[in-house]
Amino acid sequence: MGGVNLTTAVRTLRFLAALGAICALCLRPALADAPALSFSDYSNVSQGNFVVGWEFDVLSPITVSSLGMCDYVGLDPNGHDVGIYDSSMALVASTKVMPGDPLSGYFRFGALTTPVTLAAGNGYRIAGVSLNRYYAYDFSTPPTGWTVDPRLRYVDDRYASGSTLQYPANQYPDIQYGLFGPNMLIRDSDPVPEPAMLQLPVLLGLSGLAWWRRRRA
Repeated sequence: MGGVNLTTAVRTLRFLAALGAICALCLRPALADAPALSFSDYSNVSQGNFVVGWEFDVLSPITVSSLGMCDYVGLDPNGHDVGIYDSSMALVASTKVMPGDPLSGYFRFGALTTPVTLAAGNGYRIAGVSLNRYYAYDFSTPPTGWTVDPRLRYVDDRYASGSTLQYPANQYPDIQYGLFGPNMLIRDSDPVPEPAMLQLPVLLGLSGLAWWRRRRA
């Protein structure tokens, strides 16, 4: 009798270990966030009450987790509104970046309450309200150490007049790289599990329960 119970226990442990391994494969590990663009230095800064930003294309689906604003010599105590607009000029994500938000490179980033997924093949514009604080840019050459996340394609600078968040419709023809301004933290979009994969742990669990009952009978 003892030998039978030991064998049953070993088989049960093996089954549970296999079930756990399969379920682990169904779960995607946490993904690291990365800045959409970065640079180590830049040649020009300016200030004024503008909505500054830039246009980009999405090459592969991304999830935006945070929006950022360039902190040259400090942000406005009341924070800066930053948002992303799609090609129909609809606001798809926004938050307020505060002086105490985490600093990464030249940017402080404020987390979105709900991360937003941007589809591949679409164009977007990111905008931030400068509130007479400094923003960075370069003319015909990129800033020193310029990198753009490979999931994006940087297009050009964009801006609007005013001190409230709005679609940045205008462009400075002589400023190819700018206006920074805003930035964002991105990661790969989580894939949608296939229905069969969602049902697999349940089916395995039911099978294990039936097997256990047969062993007990």
